[in-house]
Amino acid sequence: MMQTILTAIAEGNLRMGTETIEHNSELKNAMKRVCRLGEELSKTLNDSEKELLEKLEDSYAEAIQSDSQQSFINGFRLGALVIVEVFAGRDGLVLGNVEG
Repeated sequence: MMQTILTAIAEGNLRMGTETIEHNSELKNAMKRVCRLGEELSKTLNDSEKELLEKLEDSYAEAIQSDSQQSFINGFRLGALVIVEVFAGRDGLVLGNVEG
């Protein structure tokens, strides 16, 4: 049975990350470079430096995840505002526009 998008969102069944990487060769190539360079760098580090690098990578991943979530939320809100504007039939939601 095919789910609606709203049901998939509510149940946590949306798979966007993996699909994005698989269908975006530019992102896929960039991720491969990151992995390759990380492995090369790791070979040159001692254990304490590797531990520090791992902490840096984890912190960076956490920051990227947070930014991605906020970007999604902002985009979703913007999309909702566009729909409201379409149904309202006017552009009074845009700052500086005067309804007349």
